[in-house]
Amino acid sequence: VVAPRPADGVSVVSCRKSVIDQPFLSADELEPGMRVRGEVVSLEPYGAMIRLAPGVKALCPPHHVSDVPGRTSSAKVKEGAKLQFRVLHVDRTRNRVSVTHKKTLVKSDLSIVSCEKDAIVGKRCHGVVTGVEPYGVFVQLFGVARGLAGLQDLGLSEHQAPKEAYAVGQCVRCTVVRADSVGKLKLSLVDASEGVFGGRAGDVLRAVDVHDFETNEETAVDDDAIGYAAGTVFPAVTVRSIEPESRTVRVVLPDGSSGAITAAHVSDHPETGAALLGTLKTGDEIGPVVVLESGKPGKGRRAVLSRKQTLVSFASREALPETVADVAVGASYPGYVASVASGGVFVRFLGRLTGLCPPSGFQTCFSGVTVDASDRFALGQTVVARVTAVDATAVPPRVSLTLAGAGGSKREQKTKTAASYEVDADPDAFLVRAIFADAEALDVLAEKRAAESSANGETETETGYAVALTRESVQSHFAPGSRLGVVATAIKPYGVLAEAAEDDDAVCLLANAQTPATSSLRSQPSKKSKSKSKSETETETAIAVGDALDVVVLDVDRREGVVDVGARAGLLSGLRKDGEKDDKKNKKKKTS
Repeated sequence: VVAPRPADGVSVVSCRKSVIDQPFLSADELEPGMRVRGEVVSLEPYGAMIRLAPGVKALCPPHHVSDVPGRTSSAKVKEGAKLQFRVLHVDRTRNRVSVTHKKTLVKSDLSIVSCEKDAIVGKRCHGVVTGVEPYGVFVQLFGVARGLAGLQDLGLSEHQAPKEAYAVGQCVRCTVVRADSVGKLKLSLVDASEGVFGGRAGDVLRAVDVHDFETNEETAVDDDAIGYAAGTVFPAVTVRSIEPESRTVRVVLPDGSSGAITAAHVSDHPETGAALLGTLKTGDEIGPVVVLESGKPGKGRRAVLSRKQTLVSFASREALPETVADVAVGASYPGYVASVASGGVFVRFLGRLTGLCPPSGFQTCFSGVTVDASDRFALGQTVVARVTAVDATAVPPRVSLTLAGAGGSKREQKTKTAASYEVDADPDAFLVRAIFADAEALDVLAEKRAAESSANGETETETGYAVALTRESVQSHFAPGSRLGVVATAIKPYGVLAEAAEDDDAVCLLANAQTPATSSLRSQPSKKSKSKSKSETETETAIAVGDALDVVVLDVDRREGVVDVGARAGLLSGLRKDGEKDDKKNKKKKTS
């Protein structure tokens, strides 16, 4: 139907394929938040004119052309360009449509708040800053929805002014706090869903604030209680609940007070962090954790915690800074991304101590290719930053950082010897260790779930929780780096499968890159045809089913029961079987 005419009882229709394939035929079919594709037909002082369909045009206002606040042009938005947009507002009485090309709004998966029925308290959405005043920030949402975020809802530090963190045209993530009318919403720009403040791609994104965690009667604690100081490390805390939408983990501290671990702070690595969130249940223990910001129990606030192993390890040695007095120029510290702006990446440590890494401080990390910080850095992401300068006289104090070569200058790295290297002071080492710590935590949780299922009469197949190898078996027989005797049971395209007499549940995998030379086999394979070339014969006869092999344990997947092993000469030459080294030493002593 192209044009209905109710008065005449007639509808004009079309059978043209080009018309049928159009997503819409008039502005009446558009709704705020709808993603559309259009062609830029002209660039005017008042914005870019976009043709969405034959006879349907829209205006992209100047401050919606680019993600960068204050910029009214973009190299991508040019005449003839076909781009993705999102509908901001539809004025059906005047047949006018406005759209946005801001990447954050176009790609946003948050709710669309455009009218009174959408303005539900607690709903999170994206918006654009339209005004910055000393008392707060004005934000435009979709449709006719507008709101104001007061000073207490901006997540600013004590001496920080709104204009220092927000600018007109900036995309922000906000939460509806009160909805008296759709045009006068009370908003909060503090978003605990990701462990960070909401924000925009390419502009300022901000980090989580302890003031956002309100307690209820059930979780309230004694007014006389004293909050834990930032940097306090707990070996473990108990999970009280996990918010289904934000994935924030509410926990109970050893003294019974409350804390919160946002989704971004469950792990240094997003993948293993997501796996942990999907496995944790009420009553589980999680740790170790460090207090990022101390809550004030009597005020109804919880302490904000982090399970990031890099932060925990440095805080345990009291090496993670909380104030500028703790910062040393030239030193490297682990931190997390608190915000991303066109002017750089803001990195936060303990408490409110935040430093800025300008674009020049991270561009060299990407092989000289100019990148948008918002495309490479995520909110809450673990980073290692090196301090380049500190201005303690400024209010608030300013800390300048670089993310390039955070472990020290190239000259320092070249001259660093093994004797002077301290692995416990290397943030990168803890990033690697965190992967294995998460894997072990997942194994422990899987064992716990399997035990619970068994007690309830459920099978492992029904629950999906199973651990093939116990921790005791791994520690006794399959510790990484230990030498092992196995027997090949199958030859696969990707390597050799073998079994170990120590545990029938273990499947040893010898990948093709880890296979030994023929001479290292304990029993030689069967002879092959002499007509084949030497290389071909070595490939086919290197290992056969039934061969006994000496291997070294490289890694263990307890849940799958897979033991990755290696048999390269370089690995074997540096290891002997348990006790062999000591026996040789004893023989030498007796001989002498």
